[in-house]
Amino acid sequence: MDLALSSLLECAGYSSDMSNISIEREVYTRHGRIDLVINSDECIIAIENKVFHAILNDFGDYSKYINREAKGRNTVLLILGMSKVDCSKYSGFTSVTYNEYFAAIKTNIGRYITNSNNKYLILLLEFMKTIEHLIEGTTMDKELALFFKDNLQAINAFMDAYDVMRNEMRNKVSQLSQNINIDAPEGLVKQKFYREQRDLYDVLVHDITADFPIAIDCTISPEGWAITIFDRKSGNMDKLDDLLKEIEITYPLVNGRFKADVQYGFDAQIETVAETLSSLLSKIIAKVSKEQ
Repeated sequence: MDLALSSLLECAGYSSDMSNISIEREVYTRHGRIDLVINSDECIIAIENKVFHAILNDFGDYSKYINREAKGRNTVLLILGMSKVDCSKYSGFTSVTYNEYFAAIKTNIGRYITNSNNKYLILLLEFMKTIEHLIEGTTMDKELALFFKDNLQAINAFMDAYDVMRNEMRNKVSQLSQNINIDAPEGLVKQKFYREQRDLYDVLVHDITADFPIAIDCTISPEGWAITIFDRKSGNMDKLDDLLKEIEITYPLVNGRFKADVQYGFDAQIETVAETLSSLLSKIIAKVSKEQ
């Protein structure tokens, strides 16, 4: 008798003495499909697998189908799922959880391991590991929901404050854009705003079209302002490094970008940040324009 099947039947309180076993998947009944039907000379088994789906099946239809097909043999009707199910209304089905099932497999595996096919044993263990991870995730989801329930007022206040901060940062970069003073040929410089949906920062972006694409990001976050320069397309900083040295800009390379060494706090005057950014943009634009 197969380890997986005998352990499942053991959980449901049924004998595992079976011969001439055959297995069918997705067996059509009058009103639905049974996930797994196992036939033997002694009995017929129906297994309905419920990992995430709601229990909406017509179990009365399933039971009638199995009883017709049994032709005098014993019948075993099982619901296999993450959690225990009250089967009083499910036409003779018995509930078995994956935790119960896997515990039985782990208890019984010693009797099978010597003569088992290693390939199938590994597949079974990998399957068990996957389902156990799903069960852990479901438990964590319940714990997270409970945390939100217990802390809902504080969380709502935090989310309101989060939205206020995001709006304030967008206002600041909008004001900054209006204070930028540069003289550039038409089409050379493109300006836009950028932010990720969930992250707490906002960016005023300037893209300069040269023989390689130069990006200047001025980012506001709760920590303050930061100005970085980088090659948006290739990430190769050699050409950009040469260009900056030629106009006597020597910013350090931080996380793949040249980062301005000026420090402005969150509440810095917009005009002050704009003056620094405008000066940087003007120097790069003048250099690029001369070379085109």
